[in-house]
Amino acid sequence: MKICYNETLQHSNLAKDIMLCKTYGYDSIEIRIEYLQEYLETHTVEELKNLLAQSGLRPLALNSVDNINFCTAPQWKDILGRFLFACEMCRELDNPYIVVVPTEDEKLSEKHPDEIAADSIEVLRTLSGIATEYGAKLAFEPIGNRRWCVRSIRQASRIIKGVDRDNVGLTIDAMNLYCYDRLKDMDDLREIPKGKIYVFHINDSMDVPIEKLEPEKHRLYPGDGIIPLKKICQLLKEIGYTGPASLELFNPIFEKLDPETFLHEGYLKTRAVLDSLNA
Repeated sequence: MKICYNETLQHSNLAKDIMLCKTYGYDSIEIRIEYLQEYLETHTVEELKNLLAQSGLRPLALNSVDNINFCTAPQWKDILGRFLFACEMCRELDNPYIVVVPTEDEKLSEKHPDEIAADSIEVLRTLSGIATEYGAKLAFEPIGNRRWCVRSIRQASRIIKGVDRDNVGLTIDAMNLYCYDRLKDMDDLREIPKGKIYVFHINDSMDVPIEKLEPEKHRLYPGDGIIPLKKICQLLKEIGYTGPASLELFNPIFEKLDPETFLHEGYLKTRAVLDSLNA
């Protein structure tokens, strides 16, 4: 399994991340939409294409379009603007996926799962219709923490089956799955239709009670925590996932590191976990 880098450091930037990924052996990159917008304030798309070509990096996904459920009209207008920008950049950069994320609002847990599924299916069908014109695919990402309205593999799998579009699949994130139920039943991954896992985010977790576990505060380098990453990777291989492991590490402790140290250490830790699969 090859290694991708999902941009997370707030004190870095797209150009720096691309060159550091080249230096330390990453094969692809998930580009943060806001980092891309910032880059294009002073550079052209052609300059970015040249930079990617020089680095040998392949864009994997644009990350992300968030809070897509139960939107007000102004919220939907903002989402569409961000989404259309992402679609245009997918076409320009030959980037296959856009990560889309359910809404963060703990009050939505009061809604019936059928209502959440119906809304998710409707929104994803609308977005997928737009994305088709640009050759882009949607990678819907369940977030296990109780504040998000789509949390589990089982729930997300049900939704993409309901959408039933060739360009809609899933992002599977180790930490987000762990936040839901500590991965009590990893076999739920087998419920995902073949070929519908588009992106796999690799990370690890501190040993924190599940009711306090936060996906943006408690992540660790792969291999430094308690998530059974080897089992996850082996299961992904069994069910046919052939894409990279994309390192995604939100945690304030990493913001204290310089980008070079962070990306180098992240690559080495991820490589060690992946190499252990063949040991």
